[in-house]
Amino acid sequence: MANSAATALELPRLEALKQCATRLHAIYVDRLVQRCTGDAIDNGVDAITIMRHGRLMPRYQQLLQRLLNNCVVDGDYRCAEGRYYRARPIEHQQREILLTELADYCEGYQAIPDTIARAGDRLYDMMSGAEEPVAIIFPQGASDGVEVLYQEFSFGRYFNQIAAGVLRGIVQARQPHQPLRILEVGGGTGGTTAWLLPELKDVPALEYHFTDISALFTRRAQQKFADYDFVHYDELDLEQEAQSQGFAAQSYDLIVAANVIHATRHIGRTLDNLRPLLKPGGRLLMREITQPMRLFDFVFGPLVLPLQDIDAREGELFLTPHQWQQQCRRAGFCKIAWLPQDDSPTAGMSEHIILATLPGQEMSTSSESALEQTLPDNPDYLADWSDCAGQPERFTARWQEAWRRLSARHGDDSPVKPPLVTAPQWLGEVRLSWRNAAFSRGEMRVEARHPDGKWLPLAPDAPLPAPQTNYHWRWRPLSIDSNSRPLVFRLSAGTLAYEEALAQYGILHDPQAPSVLMIVDESEETLALATQVKEALTASPGGLIVVTRRAWRIEENEALSAAHHALWAMLRVAANEQPERLIAAIDMAENASWETLRQGLSAVSLSQRWLAARDNGFWLPSLAPNAGCAAELPAKVFAGDNRWHLVTGAFGGLGRLAVNWLREKGARRIALLAPRVDASWPGDTADVEIRVCRCDVGDAGELARVLDELVTSGGIAGAIHTAGVLADGPLQELDDHQLAAVFAVKAQAASQLLQTLGNHDARYLILYSSAAAALGAPGQSAHALACGYLDGLARQFSSLDTPKVLSIAWGAWGESGRAASTEMLTTLAESWHGRVKRCRGALAP
Repeated sequence: MANSAATALELPRLEALKQCATRLHAIYVDRLVQRCTGDAIDNGVDAITIMRHGRLMPRYQQLLQRLLNNCVVDGDYRCAEGRYYRARPIEHQQREILLTELADYCEGYQAIPDTIARAGDRLYDMMSGAEEPVAIIFPQGASDGVEVLYQEFSFGRYFNQIAAGVLRGIVQARQPHQPLRILEVGGGTGGTTAWLLPELKDVPALEYHFTDISALFTRRAQQKFADYDFVHYDELDLEQEAQSQGFAAQSYDLIVAANVIHATRHIGRTLDNLRPLLKPGGRLLMREITQPMRLFDFVFGPLVLPLQDIDAREGELFLTPHQWQQQCRRAGFCKIAWLPQDDSPTAGMSEHIILATLPGQEMSTSSESALEQTLPDNPDYLADWSDCAGQPERFTARWQEAWRRLSARHGDDSPVKPPLVTAPQWLGEVRLSWRNAAFSRGEMRVEARHPDGKWLPLAPDAPLPAPQTNYHWRWRPLSIDSNSRPLVFRLSAGTLAYEEALAQYGILHDPQAPSVLMIVDESEETLALATQVKEALTASPGGLIVVTRRAWRIEENEALSAAHHALWAMLRVAANEQPERLIAAIDMAENASWETLRQGLSAVSLSQRWLAARDNGFWLPSLAPNAGCAAELPAKVFAGDNRWHLVTGAFGGLGRLAVNWLREKGARRIALLAPRVDASWPGDTADVEIRVCRCDVGDAGELARVLDELVTSGGIAGAIHTAGVLADGPLQELDDHQLAAVFAVKAQAASQLLQTLGNHDARYLILYSSAAAALGAPGQSAHALACGYLDGLARQFSSLDTPKVLSIAWGAWGESGRAASTEMLTTLAESWHGRVKRCRGALAP
């Protein structure tokens, strides 16, 4: 179908249309920028300034950034230091000529160029809130411009023909007279619907539900498709739970979505919302734009809400077919295919038809159904075990058959084990994997997808899922335009030693300059460095740029400085406390040149504060959720090790949880370290020996004494360091004593524990850090500095065989610890910090 329909296309005309739209895009974006900031772009202007001066609505910040970046990609603008400049004259005088040319490419459908001109001319009005975008794109409820683009225009017609052909194949493959229920979401103008419904006109036992978020579109569709009596009409908001809106789970064979899912704020959540509506084996048929389209950004962009998954989309609105494949796999679809295929002549066109299929009962019900679908680039298998729900004998047989097949495929002839759990009534889709072990038999792991979308292990006492709680730092490259203009700073006292060398590379010292440049010494202690930063921030109200060395490990096997890593955490707090000041940091490699530093300094701005320089390239950090999950610890990981397991801060909320967790994991000797003893704490039990050690871990002498005693009375297996004190308040109001007290208990003690444990072959050191270090929680600079040191320490010694060092940057705990107070929780909520539930957090180490 795709190849035969392609013969009628004029692909050169499509390319000419795109080029024309690109030139119009530059004109309309430049008009927007001029309307907001006048001629300021001649001297460079950043996106925030355009937003503020033009009083554009905050919801359009992503759209503005995308429009500006499009102009950079197209060669109309250039970007340096976060500021945009015209790279060439914008051909405003050609606007009318280009619109006429565009009309020539639109096959006589004048509504298309009219819609484009109307949206372009009113782009500022839409983004400033003066006009509703819907009223501009669909004036007085009319949708003819959009409708012909999606329905009758030859290129839109091509993709509709493919979608109709796919639907025809689905109908022909089903059993005769088998009921067929179809749900169309985001139906809009019905441009694709008009091609699908004729394929269904004589199909028996059919229900077709046309839905959209707007009653305007469902009413228009009811009139447009009045001849099809099998169509029903409802409102459906894709960003709200579908089942709560009256759409039953597992009730549809097919969901149709034409150019709508990309327009939701989070594609993954939208797919998770739709998937439960499909029956086992159900399909999702999508028509989606799959490459950047200038026309859609400046015409339809204002209709799109701010995206919450912008990183997953790599900054774009539209996903490629392979990105759609990844999203669908994560949502539980086992087969994903698209047309045109990658090697076809029309593969480079703007759209694709994508078909995603769930595991289902129409697959073979032989013993092969134990595994069914292998996931590419993944050792897991997907299968549909819904026929085993509530059927113990069938479930046991299926489990054992899967075990036999998996063990054989992985070369581990392990004895078959029966399931230790019963099949839940909601059992359906399962994910199977084989876990090999170095010194013992492997075993099968089975997870089932709960109706709410979460994967749950089919195992006794399985841990609760905790999505979106595990994050990592991701570094993306930054392109910096080379320039030779001198940069002027007030050099800090320690940096004056480099004044002559810096001047040779255009970094000049001026005692009256508004911003301070501080290059920190690699040999300085952490507290001394922190004091220097605090004094520099207090001395003047200007900016402060701190240059660190090896604060981050960007490249494999790169050395790391925990002290400099800690400085970044404190600087993040300072930047969040005083966002109007240019407080920033640049991390340099050990052998980086002053020229590299000059280029980095030229790129620093209020919107781009944190940079790392490596091998003449620059990198920007961001926090990204981990898509995978960590391996589970064995149930009795500490059983058999009769040495002491230490818990510092043992009588605090986190310490008590850590002690109980050690008990559950098989620890038999636990030492509780705390400056004060809680008499209510239970002592020894039948299977656990408890020793209480009165100790202020911030006092190096006291901690050394206790550690020596434990070494001589049985040895030390490992430690969980939860101890900490707080001294909250703005950084500039903290005194050196407060900083030192917080640092001693949290960071200095961690360093001492690491050294002692390493000298005595301990197995592990778990450090309880805080998300305050990564997020820069205002008012918690001392805490962030200490926790940043813990994070750096764990990274610095990550290659140690013993002990294994792990730093866990917890968010606020909802029921335990210092963050559990009403006042603290209120503060955290106001600053967008979540909190960790006790039942989730205790499982994480």
